[in-house]
Amino acid sequence: MGVKEGNMFGKGGSYDLHIKHDLLTGRMFRQEVINGAIKKLREEMNVETKASAKDQVSYDLRKKLAEKGIQPIDSVSGHFVGIKVAERQGGEGTYREAFVQLADDVTGEIDTVVLNLNSGAGQMAINKLKQVAPGENIALKLFSSVTDKNADGTPINNKAGEQITVVNHFGAINRADGSKITLDGDTEVKALHEKLTAEREALAKKKASKELLSATINSIKVDAAMETARFVEGKMDGFKFGGSTSNTEARTFNDGDVAFGGDGSEAGFDAGTHKPRN
Repeated sequence: MGVKEGNMFGKGGSYDLHIKHDLLTGRMFRQEVINGAIKKLREEMNVETKASAKDQVSYDLRKKLAEKGIQPIDSVSGHFVGIKVAERQGGEGTYREAFVQLADDVTGEIDTVVLNLNSGAGQMAINKLKQVAPGENIALKLFSSVTDKNADGTPINNKAGEQITVVNHFGAINRADGSKITLDGDTEVKALHEKLTAEREALAKKKASKELLSATINSIKVDAAMETARFVEGKMDGFKFGGSTSNTEARTFNDGDVAFGGDGSEAGFDAGTHKPRN
């Protein structure tokens, strides 16, 4: 789908119209919905700060949004015409974001999708954008998935041997011909995963706390995502969209993407319509 309002760089731009991946619901909404209806419902429902999609409240909140006629944005399509990387201080720490511009085929109007580079979805998407040419027509989707099984179908267990549910975030990008961009063969991503594995093993040998392990791993992921985002930003520097058209047939997304550096520690939600697992 294409969403037809909003342009953070040009005339008529509005922060409220930016499209973001909301971690609690695990779906994409405009900023005005996140700051408005979702924030209000969180207050009314007394949602805890650390609540995630694994919790019943995620399903309840999505249901209430639907009752109000508020639907998530499934995906955003358009020509990749710009990106701006930003780092700013907020109430909960440092926000690192990439504002991605997608221009509509027919009208030329621009939608802005905000990639949260602190999240697995944003990190996955920014790495896939390395493979997107300036002006290329794509469809972008950010979503979350809840699971209690590994890729091979075996249960995910904690150290005590108990089966647990984890959350992964995804950034999917499809080309105009329907082909899916993957990170298979990306040597930089492979090197990052190897670095993360080595760091985990080193910290485990030092018997580092869970908090130190999480902070260290997240710092490495975010730094890598920022470096990649700056690279993509540089690639787009000076690009002018000529308004050429290309195939805009519907593109389907596969939920089977491998989570980008996922360890199940982040909040999210099951992209399906069923209730979260207990």
